[in-house]
Amino acid sequence: MATYAIGDVQGCFSVLEKLLTKINFDANDDRLWFAGDVVNRGPKSLETLRFIRHLKGQGHALVLGNHDLHLLACAANLRECNSGDTIQDILQAEDRADLLQWLRQCPLLVYDEAFDMVMTHAGCEASTGFISFTMLCAGLRKPMVRRTSSSFFKPNDKVSVATNAI
Repeated sequence: MATYAIGDVQGCFSVLEKLLTKINFDANDDRLWFAGDVVNRGPKSLETLRFIRHLKGQGHALVLGNHDLHLLACAANLRECNSGDTIQDILQAEDRADLLQWLRQCPLLVYDEAFDMVMTHAGCEASTGFISFTMLCAGLRKPMVRRTSSSFFKPNDKVSVATNAI
């Protein structure tokens, strides 16, 4: 069993497929860790998001990146989409609500006990320490969860900041 960490797919699903072929990825045996920014910029954000969502729950992990948060903000009408965004296919998809609900549940930080490793999108200063950084991520999530004027992060959503064995 192998674990592969992949960052900044940014909607480039065809390139992701080529990478997975090159490393002989076996969905039944290997694990994928996505270090955020899985959507936007590339032409296939919807396919990328659907693929990763399908993997979730099989030992795979995804942490949110700034592009993923941008998608959630646009979907909640908290931000306007930029002219170069490639997230319209997600915003217009039949399964939009399910995809966005799933994405809102993804953490900002994941900890794997077996590897004693932390994964975030932007990283953390070593001098900050794991506990402090985990608390910082929790603090960042709190305002997003408590927004009452939109569905960006719904107050009833279960949000996770860190998970113990993925």
